[in-house]
Amino acid sequence: MIEQTLEPHLVSTQTSAMEQLIAQARRRCVHDRMSPDVARPTPGAADAGNSRLRDIAAALLAERSADIAWTRGVVVLTDSDGVVIDSCGDSPAVGELLERIGCRVGMSMAETDAGASSFSTLVTGQPMYACGADHFATCMQPLASAGTAIRHPQTRRVVGSLHLLTDAIDGNPMALSWITELVRELERELADAAARPERMLMERYLRENRDSRHAVVAISGQTIVTNAAAARLVGIEEQLVLWDRARELTAAQRETESRIEVGRGRTMQVRFVPVFDGTSVVGMILRLRRVTRTGVQRAEPLSGLIGAGAAWRDLCDNVADLSGSSMLLVGEPGVGKTTIATCLGGTAPVVDAADAHPGGLSDWLTRVQDHIDAVPATLVLAHADLVPPAIAPALATLLGDAMQRTRVIATSRVAPHRGPGADEILGLFPATVVVPPLRDRFEDLAAIVRELTRRYVSAHPERDGVQWMTDALQALSRGDYPRNLTSLQQLVFGVLQSTTASYIGLRDLPTGAVIGASRKRLVGLDRVEAAALLQALRDARGNKRKAADALGIARSTLYRKMSALGIDFDTATA
Repeated sequence: MIEQTLEPHLVSTQTSAMEQLIAQARRRCVHDRMSPDVARPTPGAADAGNSRLRDIAAALLAERSADIAWTRGVVVLTDSDGVVIDSCGDSPAVGELLERIGCRVGMSMAETDAGASSFSTLVTGQPMYACGADHFATCMQPLASAGTAIRHPQTRRVVGSLHLLTDAIDGNPMALSWITELVRELERELADAAARPERMLMERYLRENRDSRHAVVAISGQTIVTNAAAARLVGIEEQLVLWDRARELTAAQRETESRIEVGRGRTMQVRFVPVFDGTSVVGMILRLRRVTRTGVQRAEPLSGLIGAGAAWRDLCDNVADLSGSSMLLVGEPGVGKTTIATCLGGTAPVVDAADAHPGGLSDWLTRVQDHIDAVPATLVLAHADLVPPAIAPALATLLGDAMQRTRVIATSRVAPHRGPGADEILGLFPATVVVPPLRDRFEDLAAIVRELTRRYVSAHPERDGVQWMTDALQALSRGDYPRNLTSLQQLVFGVLQSTTASYIGLRDLPTGAVIGASRKRLVGLDRVEAAALLQALRDARGNKRKAADALGIARSTLYRKMSALGIDFDTATA
């Protein structure tokens, strides 16, 4: 038995509060239609990323082995989902009971599986004590359980929980004070462990930064530090590109040097040096050098349009190689085919096959004939794949003759030989150039967002000076854009209309964009459900109980659904 040392009125107040928490947990179980006779631990999947928590807890509990033996109980450690990842204690009676009910490593003790108990602290975030009949599950009623949640020292997110399980006869609410003290010490150890990688990265950065004339950047999963020389080279957009590249190389754990397009038409020579803590990489040191272009440069064929990444440069090279020749620009809807064709054509007339309506086909053909008779240097034909079959033969003859003296630049959503009735026109062009979709132009996204913002500000001068923060740009880079640039423009304009903030961050993005930035790719009904959950949380200003009530579900169900959909509450309520 744990000796009671607190004043009686303090124990009474503490017990009353815990009784209320247990009562609420039991009501959630009833709301979820759980049965006391069926509720019990179930197999779960432990998070592999909890090895540090397990190692620190194991060392701490080993020092307390005598105290644990004195309690005649077993201490159980879980991850944030309630899955047991370790246990300590050699009490035969309690150990045998836990084995019989299935409370062992790899089993889930979450409230949604085993019912109300001290493990409900993962839902409430508060220390909890349950003894005997306080437990919802019949199989756990011979036990007393005292436990509290473990929070990450930096993010304050719940990363696990620690519990003392004893025979109900030995149960005492004072056990909660002891387990809470253990958790506080565990969190202090976690803080030291969490700070170690940052210290190692900063020590390496300071060694590399002895000569401040050279641009040096230190990057980890949570931090980016630049010296004065690097700050002159690296803005928000450049940070996004460098951070993403460093993240790829961190997984590869290797040192390398390469040239990287960082936007605004600039190239940098970057040496990536990993910083190791044992065998794991805790960050990267980047040595930057701006590349000065030398020699004769080929004229930019798409000057005035936004693009500097590898996919855009390939497009420019392909177009430049076809200078003066007729070509067909092929790409998905919204990639900017017509804009590119117009840029290449300069002041050339533009005819759009989408304007050829059934009642005016001959007028449309006459207009094309008039443009060709005027002997222009170039003719732009938009949406060539939409030419009506009724005039396709006549237009094919017209264009075939015109290409002898006129450069024809056409656009199409499909390549030749891929559309019924379209090959008669598309097959005329000697060359086909593929315009890359937005998902292949990650390096250009920040510049495109900046250009779209400039266009919006030109029509709304009161929004002058608005800037996009790195977290928002990262979220946008992971989004889905079915209509490519058109979809991105609608999103950017919508955000600018919905907020008056000068600095736009993740919290300013709509729910759909936040879902697109989630760790798990959501489709179909999962995406619809995630949108509903996120919207409810935002309407409730992060209050999880109000959000659950608005959705007509238990709070434990809200937690379970968010976890299953791979969306964390920090992102949801940002």
